[in-house]
Amino acid sequence: MKKLNWLVGLICVLFALFLGNAYAQTIEFTKLIDTTVAIPNGAGYFTKFEAPYLYQGKIVFRGYGVGEQEGVYTNLNGSWTVVADKKTSIPDGTGHFIHFAEPTPYSKTTYHKYQILSFNSPAINNDSVIFIGEGKDHQEGVYLYQQNKLQKIADTHTDIPAGSGNFTHFYSPYLNNGNPAFVGEGHKKQQGMYTFTNNKLTMLYNQTTTIPASNKHFARFWNPDFAGGHVAFWGIDKAKHVGIYDDVTGKLRRIADQKTPIPNGNGNFVMLGAPSLQNSKVTFRGIGRNEQNGVYSNISGELQEIATTNTPIPQGEGNFTGAYNPTIDADNIVFIAKGAKKQAGIYAYYQGNLKKVIAFGDELDGKKVKSIALGAVALSGAQVAFQAVFEDGSEAIYLATLT
Repeated sequence: MKKLNWLVGLICVLFALFLGNAYAQTIEFTKLIDTTVAIPNGAGYFTKFEAPYLYQGKIVFRGYGVGEQEGVYTNLNGSWTVVADKKTSIPDGTGHFIHFAEPTPYSKTTYHKYQILSFNSPAINNDSVIFIGEGKDHQEGVYLYQQNKLQKIADTHTDIPAGSGNFTHFYSPYLNNGNPAFVGEGHKKQQGMYTFTNNKLTMLYNQTTTIPASNKHFARFWNPDFAGGHVAFWGIDKAKHVGIYDDVTGKLRRIADQKTPIPNGNGNFVMLGAPSLQNSKVTFRGIGRNEQNGVYSNISGELQEIATTNTPIPQGEGNFTGAYNPTIDADNIVFIAKGAKKQAGIYAYYQGNLKKVIAFGDELDGKKVKSIALGAVALSGAQVAFQAVFEDGSEAIYLATLT
């Protein structure tokens, strides 16, 4: 009997190994660029990448090199091209760009504690790149790269539509059906969402906009996601009540707020993260009391959990302890998640099943992964774009193709 038990155990182990190998073959990894690639129009090689923004196989990212080189780079035209770097003259401005990251809106707040706010500059679509650039003497603006030319969309000399004075800061630039869109703010805590259509800048929403299912007005907007002419965003009122809202029918609707019960959880959401939109479907990070944390979506028509602290980690140990940065495309969702014992990685809810894409400690091209990052838009069709840092200090950007 002991011999039979040993044989059965051996068969189970071999079967598990077979399944693991079979699983590994379901995801194909393609390296797009790494730190052995020369910087376009620069000196030497890339030393660091920020997480990429993905659109139908095309990516855009911020990259860095020795000597404080910094720029925005893309494969939009089939080869690696510099969109703008520190040698690029600022359109309708003075001098050259000196920085390309978005300004940090909060230094010490609840929002940073929960890592709610994320940023997506730059962004890309089928023929254009949009980004935020800074210059000397407090120059800052939103710029469009199209047909190898740069154009200013708005800067700190631009009047605020339906507002007072000029813009002072810009966040979250997007391309909405090819039209530039962004969050902008001005003096006296003005803030709103704006779009540039037919060579005219117009206001979409600002602090006069009424919050759905409320008689209050928005105080702040963050992290909009535009898709197919529609938008979803994170909004807050003056009393710091937070919600996720979208407009897919020409009218704002509430997706979730701090009065929304947590699906299969206890109580209501305490905090909500940046949303991702596809058609009329939205996904976002939600946080509740007692360390409840996860990714939620209305892909089925009703709000449901995708991966939470009650969800076992695929090919891992125990349950997730946190989930971040979800992107939705069709009915599929990709996100970063963590677990106990320093487990962390990228996971996908793909064709109705939850699977691991890549995790810390896995190997890619013979190198062990130290950390991974997703951009604001990381999923397009069956492809996931991510930045990987390896234990030897090198970095790369990959596409993972799901099946």
